[in-house]
Amino acid sequence: MDKTPDLSPLAPKYSRRSFLVAAGIGAISAPFLAQRGLELLKAAPEVFVSARTDAAGNHYIAAFDEFGNNRFSQEVELRCHGVAAHPKDGTKAVIFARRPGNLAYEIDFSQGEVRRKIVSPAGRHFYGHGAYSSDGKYLFASENDYINDKGIVAIYDGATLQRLGEVSSFGVGPHEVRMLSDGKTLVIANGGIITHPDTGRDKLNLESMQPSLVYLDTSTGKQIGEYRINDHLLSIRHLSVGSDDRVGIAMQYEGPKSINPPLIGFHSGADEIDLVHASNALAIQMNNYTASICIEPSSGIACVSSPKGNLISFWHSNSGQFIDSLPIRDAGGVSLSKHRDEFIVTTGAGEIYFIPVATLKPEKRTVENDARWDNHLSVAI
Repeated sequence: MDKTPDLSPLAPKYSRRSFLVAAGIGAISAPFLAQRGLELLKAAPEVFVSARTDAAGNHYIAAFDEFGNNRFSQEVELRCHGVAAHPKDGTKAVIFARRPGNLAYEIDFSQGEVRRKIVSPAGRHFYGHGAYSSDGKYLFASENDYINDKGIVAIYDGATLQRLGEVSSFGVGPHEVRMLSDGKTLVIANGGIITHPDTGRDKLNLESMQPSLVYLDTSTGKQIGEYRINDHLLSIRHLSVGSDDRVGIAMQYEGPKSINPPLIGFHSGADEIDLVHASNALAIQMNNYTASICIEPSSGIACVSSPKGNLISFWHSNSGQFIDSLPIRDAGGVSLSKHRDEFIVTTGAGEIYFIPVATLKPEKRTVENDARWDNHLSVAI
């Protein structure tokens, strides 16, 4: 069933020249522009990439710097979701279409454009997330085998983006995947929900859904461990990996709105998943939905976004203790700065917040009124 992906270059809406001119470089020779653009990006301490949608419903891959300035924006066919930053080359990342999209895009920050796209094979679509091996040789993507209602992890060559094969996710509806520190163990959030492109984003098996947290040995394709939560309606969706491979888990509840179960958990070793309990008021406000989770390794502080609750919350990943919450309208994307001293939060209202880990006091540096940021972002450079 594997097919060679479409690797043809895309015609960018924003050309390399317009990107560089927007960055403050005049009309000079093309070779100089390319080199100068790369130098400019490397000189900037941090660049972040995410997906956004404008008021007209057009979809973009966009990047901004640590000052909140736009670095580039390119229109693409599908709404995108999660970002896999290349671990060795800070000028590259792959961003995946959200389900049931069949496209992923390789971004080249040195040119300020999307260079190539991956098309999933027939009978497959992406679930919006992927992760590189620690050496960058392989790219792993969560995909849906919607003919057989099975979750798979597709394997792509990290350099050529050619599809090399696939292995089972050992569950249904795999969403976010993350690589552990050994460079070969992939942790998988199997959401447990069956979907099919013919029915859009409809959830087809809520009564029988079985979410799971799975650890996969990517060198063999074998399952190392599987962990479940007693409430089968808690869909495991998003992940973050902290120090000592402590995994943070962000969930979405598919049960009655009158019930407000724990939506955040942590896991390591052979122990069961540790669910953390919010106060009753906070649990109600979170509205049974989380979007992103991000652990700062040194402190162990985890930041979790709740866009439907218009807030972010902070937790100790080791103890599960609640630290604080902040009201941020439609907060979705959460990432760490390159130096790991700030959380960066993007919102569906077009806002970007920078939050020092030491103080957890937010600073809003920009507002894009015509930009609805998606629920994920990544530091690129």
